[in-house]
Amino acid sequence: MKSREFFEIKLGFINLVNKIGWKQALQRYKKDFNISEDDAKKWWKWYENEICVPEVCYESDAGPQAIRGEKGKGEKIEKLPLIVIGDIDVEFMGSVYRLTNEGLYRFSVITKSVRNLIIIKNRYSVIPILKAISLMQIHGNRDQSTTLEQRKTLLLSRYWISLACGDISALTKEVLSDAGIESRLVSALTLENWNTYNNGHVLVEVFFPDISRWILVDIDMGYLFMHDGELLSSYSFWKCLKENRYIVFVPLSQKEIDPLWLENNYYSYAHMWRVMVRDLNSKLSWYKRIFQTFGFQAEDKFIYIGDREDAKRIIEYRGHYSTTLPEKEFIEKFYCERG
Repeated sequence: MKSREFFEIKLGFINLVNKIGWKQALQRYKKDFNISEDDAKKWWKWYENEICVPEVCYESDAGPQAIRGEKGKGEKIEKLPLIVIGDIDVEFMGSVYRLTNEGLYRFSVITKSVRNLIIIKNRYSVIPILKAISLMQIHGNRDQSTTLEQRKTLLLSRYWISLACGDISALTKEVLSDAGIESRLVSALTLENWNTYNNGHVLVEVFFPDISRWILVDIDMGYLFMHDGELLSSYSFWKCLKENRYIVFVPLSQKEIDPLWLENNYYSYAHMWRVMVRDLNSKLSWYKRIFQTFGFQAEDKFIYIGDREDAKRIIEYRGHYSTTLPEKEFIEKFYCERG
Protein backbone atom coordinates (compact mmCIF):
# COMPACT_ATOMS: atom_id res chain seq x y z
CA MET A 1 0.00 0.00 0.00
CA LYS A 2 1.84 3.06 -1.26
CA SER A 3 -0.49 5.64 -2.77
CA ARG A 4 -3.85 3.96 -2.29
CA GLU A 5 -5.56 3.49 1.06
CA PHE A 6 -8.43 1.05 1.44
CA PHE A 7 -10.65 2.35 4.16
CA GLU A 8 -11.89 -1.07 5.26
CA ILE A 9 -8.26 -2.15 5.82
CA LYS A 10 -7.66 0.99 7.84
CA LEU A 11 -10.70 0.31 10.01
CA GLY A 12 -9.83 -3.35 10.31
CA PHE A 13 -6.39 -2.47 11.60
CA ILE A 14 -7.79 -0.06 14.20
CA ASN A 15 -10.33 -2.61 15.40
CA LEU A 16 -7.62 -5.25 15.66
CA VAL A 17 -5.36 -2.96 17.71
CA ASN A 18 -8.22 -2.40 20.15
CA LYS A 19 -8.74 -6.14 20.34
CA ILE A 20 -5.19 -7.61 20.55
CA GLY A 21 -2.82 -4.64 20.91
CA TRP A 22 -0.58 -2.55 18.69
CA LYS A 23 2.40 -4.90 18.30
CA GLN A 24 0.46 -7.99 17.29
CA ALA A 25 -1.91 -6.08 15.00
CA LEU A 26 0.99 -4.39 13.22
CA GLN A 27 2.78 -7.69 12.68
CA ARG A 28 -0.34 -9.25 11.20
CA TYR A 29 -1.10 -6.34 8.87
CA LYS A 30 2.50 -6.12 7.71
CA LYS A 31 2.28 -9.76 6.73
CA ASP A 32 -1.24 -9.77 5.27
CA PHE A 33 -1.40 -6.33 3.63
CA ASN A 34 2.22 -5.15 3.48
CA ILE A 35 1.43 -1.92 5.35
CA SER A 36 4.30 0.14 6.72
CA GLU A 37 4.63 1.19 10.33
CA ASP A 38 4.44 4.84 9.21
CA ASP A 39 1.04 4.19 7.58
CA ALA A 40 -0.16 2.40 10.70
CA LYS A 41 0.88 5.35 12.90
CA LYS A 42 -0.93 7.77 10.60
CA TRP A 43 -4.08 5.67 10.80
CA TRP A 44 -3.89 5.51 14.58
CA LYS A 45 -3.30 9.26 14.85
CA TRP A 46 -6.37 9.87 12.68
CA TYR A 47 -8.37 7.52 14.90
CA GLU A 48 -7.34 9.17 18.18
CA ASN A 49 -7.68 12.76 16.94
CA GLU A 50 -10.86 12.55 14.87
CA ILE A 51 -12.82 9.52 16.10
CA CYS A 52 -12.06 9.16 19.82
CA VAL A 53 -13.86 12.37 20.70
CA PRO A 54 -14.67 12.96 24.39
CA GLU A 55 -18.35 13.46 25.16
CA VAL A 56 -19.97 14.28 28.49
CA CYS A 57 -23.74 14.02 28.88
CA TYR A 58 -26.13 14.65 31.75
CA GLU A 59 -29.09 12.27 31.73
CA SER A 60 -31.93 14.69 32.45
CA ASP A 61 -35.62 13.78 32.56
CA ALA A 62 -35.88 15.27 29.05
CA GLY A 63 -33.05 13.10 27.73
CA PRO A 64 -29.25 13.36 27.39
CA GLN A 65 -27.84 16.89 27.51
CA ALA A 66 -24.28 17.58 26.34
CA ILE A 67 -22.02 19.30 28.89
CA ARG A 68 -19.21 21.56 27.68
CA GLY A 69 -15.79 21.42 29.28
CA GLU A 70 -13.42 24.24 30.08
CA LYS A 71 -9.75 24.66 30.86
CA GLY A 72 -8.72 24.14 34.44
CA LYS A 73 -8.13 21.50 37.09
CA GLY A 74 -10.52 19.15 38.83
CA GLU A 75 -10.96 15.71 40.31
CA LYS A 76 -9.84 13.06 37.84
CA ILE A 77 -12.80 10.96 36.75
CA GLU A 78 -10.96 7.64 37.09
CA LYS A 79 -10.32 8.27 40.80
CA LEU A 80 -13.96 8.98 41.70
CA PRO A 81 -16.49 6.45 43.06
CA LEU A 82 -19.87 5.85 41.42
CA ILE A 83 -21.65 8.30 43.77
CA VAL A 84 -20.31 11.73 44.72
CA ILE A 85 -21.97 14.13 47.17
CA GLY A 86 -22.02 17.83 46.28
CA ASP A 87 -21.03 20.02 43.32
CA ILE A 88 -17.75 18.97 41.77
CA ASP A 89 -15.27 19.89 39.02
CA VAL A 90 -14.31 16.74 37.11
CA GLU A 91 -11.24 16.46 34.89
CA PHE A 92 -11.70 14.31 31.80
CA MET A 93 -9.65 14.07 28.61
CA GLY A 94 -7.92 17.42 29.11
CA SER A 95 -11.00 19.45 30.06
CA VAL A 96 -12.83 20.23 33.30
CA TYR A 97 -16.58 19.81 33.69
CA ARG A 98 -18.55 21.59 36.38
CA LEU A 99 -21.30 19.27 37.68
CA THR A 100 -24.05 20.89 39.71
CA ASN A 101 -27.24 18.97 38.92
CA GLU A 102 -28.19 15.80 40.75
CA GLY A 103 -28.33 12.64 38.70
CA LEU A 104 -26.39 10.54 36.21
CA TYR A 105 -23.49 11.84 34.11
CA ARG A 106 -21.78 9.79 31.39
CA PHE A 107 -18.18 10.51 30.44
CA SER A 108 -17.43 8.74 27.18
CA VAL A 109 -14.75 8.51 24.53
CA ILE A 110 -16.64 7.73 21.35
CA THR A 111 -16.01 4.13 20.16
CA LYS A 112 -13.81 3.37 23.20
CA SER A 113 -15.19 3.76 26.70
CA VAL A 114 -17.75 5.17 29.10
CA ARG A 115 -17.54 6.13 32.78
CA ASN A 116 -20.70 6.78 34.80
CA LEU A 117 -20.97 9.17 37.72
CA ILE A 118 -23.95 9.94 39.98
CA ILE A 119 -24.10 13.32 41.72
CA ILE A 120 -26.28 13.87 44.81
CA LYS A 121 -26.64 16.97 46.99
CA ASN A 122 -26.64 15.23 50.37
CA ARG A 123 -27.36 11.91 52.08
CA TYR A 124 -31.11 12.53 51.74
CA SER A 125 -30.91 12.51 47.93
CA VAL A 126 -32.25 9.03 47.38
CA ILE A 127 -34.31 9.46 44.22
CA PRO A 128 -31.40 10.63 41.97
CA ILE A 129 -29.55 7.40 42.81
CA LEU A 130 -32.62 5.28 42.10
CA LYS A 131 -33.24 7.06 38.80
CA ALA A 132 -29.63 6.56 37.74
CA ILE A 133 -29.56 2.83 38.51
CA SER A 134 -32.91 2.29 36.80
CA LEU A 135 -31.61 4.15 33.76
CA MET A 136 -28.46 2.01 33.63
CA GLN A 137 -30.37 -1.30 33.74
CA ILE A 138 -32.02 -3.06 30.83
CA HIS A 139 -34.27 -6.02 31.66
CA GLY A 140 -32.55 -9.19 30.50
CA ASN A 141 -30.09 -11.89 31.54
CA ARG A 142 -26.86 -11.34 29.62
CA ASP A 143 -24.96 -10.27 32.77
CA GLN A 144 -26.59 -12.86 35.01
CA SER A 145 -23.39 -14.91 35.38
CA THR A 146 -21.42 -12.02 36.92
CA THR A 147 -20.80 -11.64 40.66
CA LEU A 148 -22.17 -8.79 42.75
CA GLU A 149 -18.76 -7.09 42.82
CA GLN A 150 -18.44 -7.44 39.05
CA ARG A 151 -21.86 -5.86 38.61
CA LYS A 152 -20.80 -2.89 40.73
CA THR A 153 -17.84 -2.46 38.39
CA LEU A 154 -20.10 -2.72 35.35
CA LEU A 155 -22.21 0.15 36.69
CA LEU A 156 -19.13 2.32 36.39
CA SER A 157 -18.24 1.37 32.83
CA ARG A 158 -21.38 0.41 30.87
CA TYR A 159 -24.23 2.31 29.31
CA TRP A 160 -26.51 -0.57 30.29
CA ILE A 161 -26.32 -3.65 32.47
CA SER A 162 -28.59 -6.55 31.46
CA LEU A 163 -30.18 -8.07 34.59
CA ALA A 164 -33.59 -9.30 35.70
CA CYS A 165 -35.55 -8.09 38.73
CA GLY A 166 -33.87 -10.09 41.50
CA ASP A 167 -30.33 -9.32 40.39
CA ILE A 168 -30.86 -5.58 39.82
CA SER A 169 -32.72 -5.26 43.14
CA ALA A 170 -29.85 -6.94 45.02
CA LEU A 171 -27.36 -4.69 43.21
CA THR A 172 -29.41 -1.59 44.06
CA LYS A 173 -29.49 -2.61 47.71
CA GLU A 174 -25.69 -2.95 47.69
CA VAL A 175 -25.15 0.45 46.03
CA LEU A 176 -27.53 2.12 48.49
CA SER A 177 -25.75 0.46 51.41
CA ASP A 178 -22.42 1.81 50.16
CA ALA A 179 -24.02 5.28 50.16
CA GLY A 180 -25.30 4.84 53.73
CA ILE A 181 -28.94 4.40 52.71
CA GLU A 182 -31.00 1.64 54.29
CA SER A 183 -33.03 -0.69 52.07
CA ARG A 184 -34.43 -4.22 51.98
CA LEU A 185 -35.42 -6.70 49.29
CA VAL A 186 -39.13 -7.25 48.62
CA SER A 187 -40.30 -10.62 47.30
CA ALA A 188 -43.78 -10.43 45.76
CA LEU A 189 -45.77 -13.53 44.84
CA THR A 190 -49.03 -14.47 43.19
CA LEU A 191 -51.42 -16.70 45.12
CA GLU A 192 -53.01 -17.85 41.86
CA ASN A 193 -51.89 -20.92 39.93
CA TRP A 194 -48.22 -20.73 39.05
CA ASN A 195 -46.77 -20.98 35.55
CA THR A 196 -43.11 -20.96 34.53
CA TYR A 197 -42.56 -17.26 33.92
CA ASN A 198 -44.99 -14.94 35.68
CA ASN A 199 -45.27 -15.91 39.35
CA GLY A 200 -43.64 -13.08 41.23
CA HIS A 201 -41.29 -10.14 41.25
CA VAL A 202 -38.42 -8.75 43.31
CA LEU A 203 -38.30 -5.07 44.26
CA VAL A 204 -36.59 -2.87 46.84
CA GLU A 205 -38.06 -0.98 49.75
CA VAL A 206 -35.94 2.05 50.64
CA PHE A 207 -35.96 4.08 53.82
CA PHE A 208 -36.20 7.74 52.83
CA PRO A 209 -34.49 9.60 55.70
CA ASP A 210 -36.00 12.99 54.83
CA ILE A 211 -39.57 11.73 55.40
CA SER A 212 -38.68 8.85 57.78
CA ARG A 213 -40.69 6.32 55.78
CA TRP A 214 -40.19 3.11 53.85
CA ILE A 215 -40.94 3.54 50.13
CA LEU A 216 -41.43 0.78 47.55
CA VAL A 217 -39.15 1.06 44.51
CA ASP A 218 -39.34 -1.03 41.35
CA ILE A 219 -35.95 -0.46 39.70
CA ASP A 220 -36.62 -3.16 37.13
CA MET A 221 -39.88 -1.69 35.86
CA GLY A 222 -38.76 1.88 36.60
CA TYR A 223 -41.46 3.11 39.01
CA LEU A 224 -42.34 4.50 42.40
CA PHE A 225 -46.02 4.46 43.37
CA MET A 226 -48.35 7.09 44.85
CA HIS A 227 -51.86 7.27 46.26
CA ASP A 228 -53.53 10.48 47.50
CA GLY A 229 -50.30 12.40 46.98
CA GLU A 230 -48.10 10.10 49.07
CA LEU A 231 -45.43 7.66 48.00
CA LEU A 232 -46.37 4.10 48.90
CA SER A 233 -44.58 1.50 50.97
CA SER A 234 -44.81 -2.17 50.02
CA TYR A 235 -47.64 -2.60 52.51
CA SER A 236 -49.65 0.43 51.33
CA PHE A 237 -49.11 -0.61 47.69
CA TRP A 238 -50.38 -4.10 48.53
CA LYS A 239 -53.44 -2.63 50.26
CA CYS A 240 -54.19 -0.35 47.31
CA LEU A 241 -54.04 -3.30 44.92
CA LYS A 242 -56.29 -5.44 47.14
CA GLU A 243 -58.86 -2.66 47.54
CA ASN A 244 -58.70 -1.41 43.94
CA ARG A 245 -57.62 2.05 44.98
CA TYR A 246 -56.23 4.42 42.36
CA ILE A 247 -52.44 4.18 42.05
CA VAL A 248 -50.24 6.74 40.33
CA PHE A 249 -47.17 5.28 38.60
CA VAL A 250 -44.24 7.66 39.13
CA PRO A 251 -41.55 6.96 36.51
CA LEU A 252 -37.90 6.69 37.47
CA SER A 253 -36.70 6.17 33.91
CA GLN A 254 -37.85 5.02 30.50
CA LYS A 255 -37.24 1.29 30.54
CA GLU A 256 -36.15 -1.11 27.84
CA ILE A 257 -36.29 -4.89 27.47
CA ASP A 258 -33.12 -6.57 26.24
CA PRO A 259 -33.98 -7.97 22.77
CA LEU A 260 -31.40 -10.71 23.38
CA TRP A 261 -33.03 -11.87 26.61
CA LEU A 262 -32.84 -15.58 25.82
CA GLU A 263 -33.49 -18.69 27.85
CA ASN A 264 -31.89 -22.13 27.37
CA ASN A 265 -34.26 -23.05 24.57
CA TYR A 266 -33.41 -19.76 22.78
CA TYR A 267 -36.93 -18.49 23.22
CA SER A 268 -36.83 -14.70 23.55
CA TYR A 269 -39.03 -13.29 26.29
CA ALA A 270 -38.63 -9.72 25.03
CA HIS A 271 -41.66 -9.78 22.73
CA MET A 272 -43.83 -11.52 25.32
CA TRP A 273 -42.97 -8.91 27.94
CA ARG A 274 -43.57 -5.99 25.61
CA VAL A 275 -47.09 -7.31 25.07
CA MET A 276 -47.66 -8.18 28.72
CA VAL A 277 -46.70 -4.75 30.06
CA ARG A 278 -47.40 -2.64 26.99
CA ASP A 279 -49.20 0.21 28.81
CA LEU A 280 -50.15 1.34 32.33
CA ASN A 281 -53.36 -0.69 32.43
CA SER A 282 -51.55 -3.88 31.49
CA LYS A 283 -48.83 -3.10 34.04
CA LEU A 284 -51.45 -2.59 36.74
CA SER A 285 -53.03 -5.94 35.83
CA TRP A 286 -49.60 -7.56 36.04
CA TYR A 287 -48.94 -6.09 39.50
CA LYS A 288 -52.36 -7.30 40.66
CA ARG A 289 -51.30 -10.82 39.75
CA ILE A 290 -47.74 -10.90 41.07
CA PHE A 291 -48.20 -8.74 44.21
CA GLN A 292 -50.94 -10.74 45.97
CA THR A 293 -48.57 -11.26 48.89
CA PHE A 294 -45.11 -9.95 49.66
CA GLY A 295 -42.36 -10.46 52.17
CA PHE A 296 -38.99 -9.30 53.44
CA GLN A 297 -35.85 -11.29 54.01
CA ALA A 298 -35.06 -12.00 57.64
CA GLU A 299 -31.90 -14.04 58.13
CA ASP A 300 -32.22 -17.13 55.89
CA LYS A 301 -35.96 -16.86 55.08
CA PHE A 302 -38.48 -14.50 53.56
CA ILE A 303 -41.33 -13.63 55.88
CA TYR A 304 -44.54 -13.08 53.89
CA ILE A 305 -47.78 -11.42 54.88
CA GLY A 306 -50.59 -13.96 55.02
CA ASP A 307 -52.53 -16.37 57.20
CA ARG A 308 -54.96 -19.30 56.84
CA GLU A 309 -55.32 -20.40 53.22
CA ASP A 310 -52.92 -17.75 51.95
CA ALA A 311 -50.24 -18.96 54.35
CA LYS A 312 -50.71 -22.54 53.14
CA ARG A 313 -50.34 -21.46 49.53
CA ILE A 314 -47.19 -19.43 50.29
CA ILE A 315 -45.51 -22.38 52.00
CA GLU A 316 -46.64 -24.66 49.17
CA TYR A 317 -44.95 -22.38 46.65
CA ARG A 318 -41.88 -21.26 48.58
CA GLY A 319 -41.33 -24.17 50.97
CA HIS A 320 -38.43 -23.94 53.41
CA TYR A 321 -37.40 -20.56 51.95
CA SER A 322 -40.37 -18.91 53.63
CA THR A 323 -42.56 -18.39 56.64
CA THR A 324 -45.64 -16.22 57.18
CA LEU A 325 -47.17 -13.76 59.62
CA PRO A 326 -50.74 -12.46 59.88
CA GLU A 327 -51.18 -8.87 58.73
CA LYS A 328 -51.13 -7.25 62.18
CA GLU A 329 -48.02 -9.10 63.32
CA PHE A 330 -46.30 -8.44 60.00
CA ILE A 331 -46.89 -4.68 60.33
CA GLU A 332 -45.64 -4.67 63.91
CA LYS A 333 -42.47 -6.52 62.92
CA PHE A 334 -41.51 -4.54 59.83
CA TYR A 335 -43.11 -1.10 60.10
CA CYS A 336 -43.74 -0.06 63.68
CA GLU A 337 -40.17 0.79 64.49
CA ARG A 338 -39.40 2.68 61.25
CA GLY A 339 -41.99 4.77 59.47
